[in-house]
Amino acid sequence: GNVCVYNKNVLSWNGFLFKYQVNQIMKMEANGRKPTPEMIREMSFLQYWLQKKSGKDVRVFIPDEIYIRQTLNVRDVVDPLTGQEIIKGGTVPEKSIGSFSYDFDMRGGVKNLSARIPPLPVYNFGIESALASKVKNLAIVGRSSGYVGMAVSVGRIATVNIYQGQGVGVAAGLASKFGVPLNSITSAETKKTLETLTGKTTYLSGRDTSYGVDYKEVK
Repeated sequence: GNVCVYNKNVLSWNGFLFKYQVNQIMKMEANGRKPTPEMIREMSFLQYWLQKKSGKDVRVFIPDEIYIRQTLNVRDVVDPLTGQEIIKGGTVPEKSIGSFSYDFDMRGGVKNLSARIPPLPVYNFGIESALASKVKNLAIVGRSSGYVGMAVSVGRIATVNIYQGQGVGVAAGLASKFGVPLNSITSAETKKTLETLTGKTTYLSGRDTSYGVDYKEVK
């Protein structure tokens, strides 16, 4: 949750998180991203509970629109990117166009999680996780790319999506120039072209951080 000082002696807390199956989330999207009756009941109960425990004026404001963090991902891509790969440094250099770092959003602990997740993974990424494997000229850039497991936690960040989108754009230009399918263009070709276009050399900084904190023990 995000806690901030609203004004003197008043705190604001923003952090209600609900988990639903994909079919339910798609219904919420179709319904204008409105809070569900279950959400409203839970938030109303929280207001009652906090007032009872604290004896203070605690108010919960029901949002007009909810933020849907993740819906679904494309199933068949040239090479999906997994959370396990990310904590080990990401894609190998020859399949990378750049590096990125973002904290896995798991700091409150995840029940039954056995993997050791680092506080700050630094990983390489390419374009293969965005290129459809069964549809020759389709690319999905964003949180719905070919991310597996906890990889979606960083895949939703705009910064890396912009970088990957730039790479896919260059790959599309190469595919058009040579008359080949988009999914046949590699990250190596894309990175080389990006460096030629910009006159800058790409330095990859992905590193293995699998020795990190075991978040299942964090409370």
